Amino acid sequence: PASFSQERLWFLNSWQRRDSYNMHWHCRLSGDLNPDLLRQSLDLMLARHESLRTGFVQRQGLLWQEITPPQACPFEFRDTDEQGLETALHKLAGHRFNLDNPPLLHATLFRIGERQFVLSLTFHHIITDGLSMAIFIRELSACYQALTEGETAKLPALPLQFADFAAWERRNLQGERIEKLLAYWRQE
Repeated sequence: PASFSQERLWFLNSWQRRDSYNMHWHCRLSGDLNPDLLRQSLDLMLARHESLRTGFVQRQGLLWQEITPPQACPFEFRDTDEQGLETALHKLAGHRFNLDNPPLLHATLFRIGERQFVLSLTFHHIITDGLSMAIFIRELSACYQALTEGETAKLPALPLQFADFAAWERRNLQGERIEKLLAYWRQE
């Protein structure tokens, strides 16, 4: 099952039909960046984190997570200038995701000079939050660094995935406990 927060975001997304639930991140990079290794690093991240390749479907009145097998991250590599960059970043931040068709992440690498780049990542908020974004960037950097050195990133094994948390949350927030919490918020 989806978590309660995923259920809320799915409802708001389907009700409002807008892109305001995206999380957009971009940064400037300089030097000898290898776009192919960056693409491979993104693919490694999708393989590592199930939430990045999760879609959402309704069955029997409940919202369910459907985790797809590892796949390539949607990735574009474009040449542009500073003017075109601002327009493109604004457009990418508003990317409209179909929540039942993962991955809910889109990456674009812009080359704006001989050794100047901007990496843009757009996620739907249903699969990430601010803290998770920081972890994603740190792990993506580790994967890229390892690949440039011809090695494998030494990231710790993940004992749990987000779907494990969502199942735990559903088991532990039901019956009298959930009714008590809901009663509090209804009163507020």
